[in-house]
Amino acid sequence: MNQINLWLVISFVIAGITEVLAPIGLAFWLWRRLQAPWKFFWMGVLVFVASQGVTRIPAMVVLQMQPWFQQALKEPTYLWLFFVFAAITAGLFEETGRWLAFRYAIRPQDRTWRNSVMIGAGHGGIESIGIGVLAILSLIGYIVISMAPSHVMGANVEQFETARRQYEALLGWEPLLGAWERLCAITLHLAFSILVLFSVVRRFRWWWLALLAHATVDFVAVATLHVTSRAWGQTTGMVITEFVVTAMAIAAAWFVLVTRPKDIEIAVSDAHFTDSA
Repeated sequence: MNQINLWLVISFVIAGITEVLAPIGLAFWLWRRLQAPWKFFWMGVLVFVASQGVTRIPAMVVLQMQPWFQQALKEPTYLWLFFVFAAITAGLFEETGRWLAFRYAIRPQDRTWRNSVMIGAGHGGIESIGIGVLAILSLIGYIVISMAPSHVMGANVEQFETARRQYEALLGWEPLLGAWERLCAITLHLAFSILVLFSVVRRFRWWWLALLAHATVDFVAVATLHVTSRAWGQTTGMVITEFVVTAMAIAAAWFVLVTRPKDIEIAVSDAHFTDSA
C-alpha cells in the first residue's frame, strides 16, 4: 500500500466541489439578482448536450481511437492541423446550437441580455459539473489504487501500476488548475452566449464573431499548452496556459459587463429581428 498524498486528496475535493457548485451558485445568483428564469439555464444545458455531448464529443473520441489517425498525429503538421480542426468544430457546433436555440426556441420578447447570460451559465455549467464529477471519481480511483496491493488486480496489474505512477506524478495542487479553468470557461461561455444573442437580434455577423472568438480561445489554450509543455515541462506549461486562459476570461468578463446597461435590454426587447448580415 502506497502513502496517500493528503494535499492531492484535498485538491481533488476542492476542485470537484467548485466545479459542481460554482455554476449552480452562479445560476442561483442570476435568478435572484437579475430575475433570469431557470428554464434558460436548462436550455443552455440542453444546447451543450445536443451540440457536444451526443454529437461532436463521441465523434472526436471515435476519430482519435483510429490507428491511422494516431499515427498521423505524430507528424507536427497534422497535429497542428488537428488543433485547428478541433477548435473550429467546437465553435461551430456549440455556437450553431446556441443560435438555433435563440432563433427557434426562444420567443422574441425573451431574447434579452439576462436570459442569454443564464443560457451561457447552463452551457458552461453542465460541462463544469461533468468535469467535477470526473474529479470526484478520480479521487476515488486515487484512494483505491493507493491502498490496494498490486496482486489483487490479477491480469490487470500492468494497467494498475501505470495508473498508480500517473497519480504519483501529480503535484498536490494540480487538480485546482482544472477548477480554475472551469471558472474561466464559464465566464467565456457567458460572453459567447451574448454574441450569439446579438446575431439574432442585430446582425448575423455577430455569430461569425462568436465562432471566431470560441475557436480562437480553444486553439490558443491548446497551442499554448503544447508549446510551453515541450519547452519547460508539463507542469509549467499548465500554469502558463491557465494564465493565458485567465487573461481571455477577463476580456470576456469585461464584454459581459459593458453589454449590461439598461439600454441594451430595451434594444433587445424592441429590436427588429433579422438573420441577414
